[in-house]
Amino acid sequence: MLRRLIFCIGFITIALPLGWSQKAIARGSVAGQILCDGGHPARHAIVRLTEAGSRPDSLSGASFQSNTDLQGRFMIPAVPAGTYTLYAQLPGYIPSYSDSSRSTQYLGAGNGSSESSTVHVSGNEITNVNVVINKGAAISGKVSYNDGQPASGITVVALALQIGGSLSQNQATNLVSETNDQGKFRIAGLATGLYTLKITIPSSGRKFYKAVYLGGVDNMASARQIEVTAPDQVNDIEVELPASSNLLTR
Repeated sequence: MLRRLIFCIGFITIALPLGWSQKAIARGSVAGQILCDGGHPARHAIVRLTEAGSRPDSLSGASFQSNTDLQGRFMIPAVPAGTYTLYAQLPGYIPSYSDSSRSTQYLGAGNGSSESSTVHVSGNEITNVNVVINKGAAISGKVSYNDGQPASGITVVALALQIGGSLSQNQATNLVSETNDQGKFRIAGLATGLYTLKITIPSSGRKFYKAVYLGGVDNMASARQIEVTAPDQVNDIEVELPASSNLLTR
């Protein structure tokens, strides 16, 4: 009798947590189509769902990702019920946030503040979302050393100073390019606004170099600014770097 009682108590102790762990999580799907502003499908665009309120590049919180097909369509299955932000990105186009019940909000459009846009996912249902992405502006140019040689393998970052007339609060992801063998670079997908460029020389062994901003200065506040209007291009930006140890930090 005592053995039976011990067995029953043990069974209850184990069975309760197992029952809770097997509780089903309500899941749904998000599907739709991404179109470019010209009306054609955005092929092989990245579509990402992140927890509402978080940045699309955030490493915290749940996130789900898919790519569009040749018709610009996508499907993200098995998404736990909840509220998410949908983010669509295609090279050369302005990244956008979307809302399943309202018009798309473009990152950097209008007054520069991207309105909180959400997608509500319910269990065992498909939430349909359609997004239109706009062609962005581009900045291109060349980086050379002051001895006339092209600067290849240099990282060039477009830093947003103002987006749509408002001070940027780092709401836009800084876009990056690397110079080719001729020292040329091109950064596309920029929203209308005011930018500057940050140029970084790769470290060499224990040698580390200071960043240089457009205009040859060492701080962003004094840097030359570039105004762009999507979808126009600003070409022939020339950047010159000293071919000496002047940029060494240590």
